[in-house]
Amino acid sequence: MEDPTKESSPGKQIDLPVTEAFEVSDFFNVNSNDIRFSSVDSDLKKMWGTVGVEGPRRLGARALGQKETFFLDGEGDSSLADIKFLLEQQPNGEEGFLLTTEPNFFMVAGCVVRLWWGGMGWRLSLDKNPSTGFGRWWDEGDQLISRA
Repeated sequence: MEDPTKESSPGKQIDLPVTEAFEVSDFFNVNSNDIRFSSVDSDLKKMWGTVGVEGPRRLGARALGQKETFFLDGEGDSSLADIKFLLEQQPNGEEGFLLTTEPNFFMVAGCVVRLWWGGMGWRLSLDKNPSTGFGRWWDEGDQLISRA
């Protein structure tokens, strides 16, 4: 399979295909047979049930600067379907679009989702009030992923 990542300025991009509908609790699950998770925030399953079909789309990624404020206006939001697709490409922490040495951040429906490789599996946490709490979560070099 051809590597779908493309280097561009100011960061890298990836084209995502159509994503079929799925149940959040079935995919984002530490007992998953497909993706190696070491922890998944329980609020994720409470906030979302089924994610619908999504058409083709493009994601962009860039490194964050130290103490940088990012996209609280909702522009460039991602979705759980975007995160699902990226995890399916790196189920066991393989090298790819997602960083495995630094956290990856997504804005999904007004929440900040933090996804990082913890050696034992992917860890996913959620900040439901990013306007007050997200600043403690990232350092210079962490990756922000959003719709391009």
